[in-house]
Amino acid sequence: MLKAAFELGSARWQALIDAAPALDVTLPPRGPWQPIDHGEDLLFVQAINHGNDHRTHICTILSAIGASVPDLDGWSYWSATRG
Repeated sequence: MLKAAFELGSARWQALIDAAPALDVTLPPRGPWQPIDHGEDLLFVQAINHGNDHRTHICTILSAIGASVPDLDGWSYWSATRG
């Protein structure tokens, strides 16, 4: 079930990445920041950065219960899928 969810998520991300050149996102002003024209790249960066938070949470929980902590970084994934 988890594998199917990841495969669906991967397909959705690929579709979004493929559509990115046609996107033209304007982010509204927020706090001290002015509106950001063509902010789609910033949204992609934030999605990747936010994923780091979740990976950190997973590793903290696993470590707290005494489970071994897997390598969840991009380098380890790349190595495991290309090797």
